[in-house]
Amino acid sequence: MGTALFAASTLLWAVLFAAIHCATALVVSPSPSLSPVDVVTSQMTALQKGDVRAAFEFASPANRVNTGPWQNFEMMVRQTPAYSPLVQCSSFEIVGALPFGDERMRCRVRVKPAGSSSAPFAVADPVCIFNWSLSKQTTKRWPDDPLLGCWMVDGVMPE
Repeated sequence: MGTALFAASTLLWAVLFAAIHCATALVVSPSPSLSPVDVVTSQMTALQKGDVRAAFEFASPANRVNTGPWQNFEMMVRQTPAYSPLVQCSSFEIVGALPFGDERMRCRVRVKPAGSSSAPFAVADPVCIFNWSLSKQTTKRWPDDPLLGCWMVDGVMPE
């Protein structure tokens, strides 16, 4: 009986681990099939893993005009105190999504910085709130534009 219980509990943990891993699978490029929430989740998952370059893939063309190449984006995210909690955070949760018409969306994200506990009943650690502004790319920049129809991040602002 003990061996069967151990095997069942081991299997349960493996299934839970796989489900959690799949839920935070890293999507590394924009796609018209991704919702705005999927985009924020993908960007935050990349940032949580410390992969700022992958997060930059979801920056809109307008955002890239402001930030410059990914190396500038990485320096800004890692070295600016307002944004550094995003990189390798303990956990994150999208707590709101508000559409503004058919082509704009705002998502609110609660972030527990690195070093915080993500355990369900942990002592309350400081959290950071960020607002993502997203837009659907509707302007065709060239034939076969791969970003056409994709939701992309125009900006992220801390509260």
